[in-house]
Amino acid sequence: MVFNALSMSYIHDQYFGRPSCARCGELMMAPETSGYLSDSNVRHLWKCDECGYRFQTLTKWRRDCRVTVS
Repeated sequence: MVFNALSMSYIHDQYFGRPSCARCGELMMAPETSGYLSDSNVRHLWKCDECGYRFQTLTKWRRDCRVTVS
């Protein structure tokens, strides 16, 4: 079973975008799976290595977002 939950907020979240486990607060390293829902939405499924809690996050990009490489 996968739960939708807001992760605990820590200062590193705003810089790295990695959530913490909503149950125990453990910093998550990488999602188990990720999938495109559309050209601007990606769903990540997470499982905490510490307590086994499962949850998902949704990443949204603005359509006008541009990446430049120098």
